[in-house]
Parts: sequence; C-alpha cells; structure tokens
Amino acid sequence: MPQIFDRLPYTTNGAKDWFHANSIEHVEYDDSFVISGRNQGVIKITLPENNGIIQARQNDILVKWIITPHIGFKDTDTINMLDKLFTPLDKSGKKL
Repeated sequence: MPQIFDRLPYTTNGAKDWFHANSIEHVEYDDSFVISGRNQGVIKITLPENNGIIQARQNDILVKWIITPHIGFKDTDTINMLDKLFTPLDKSGKKL
C-alpha cells in the first residue's frame, strides 16, 4: 500500500505511523491474510509461498482488496491501488 501520511496524521512515539497494524487474521480457505490498520483501514493480501517458507518481499505481495476511505490514493502511486478499493453503495446500489 502507498504510505499515505496526509489522510490521518497519527504518530507513535514521535514517529510517523502510516499504518499502525491492529490485527492480522489468516484466512485458510484461500491462504490469505486480512490485516487491520488504525490509520489505513482493512486490507486482504496473499503472499507467495516457496517450499513452505513465506517470502514477503514488497513486490510479491498481492493486494486483493482494501476497505478504507479513498482519500490520498492516486493512479500515479508507485503501486496503483485504486482498483482494489471497495466502493460503498447505498441500498439502491448508488455510489456514496
């Protein structure tokens, strides 16, 4: 995910804390992870596996979806996440 600092100006121990992970849950049925971040919302990722050892290099992580405000995401980011953002809809299916 892009490190978005201008959306929520949180700091932890005086350092910029762009994500601040709260929890992580392994989803067995598709071997993915759902990660909750105080400052960035909730994301679902998958990681490549190599002989039973997870290799977690940044370019290998596949973001499945993101639940967060769309503030701060740009199509010019190094890794474009706009197509991963959920869009909230009202009960008639209109975008909010």
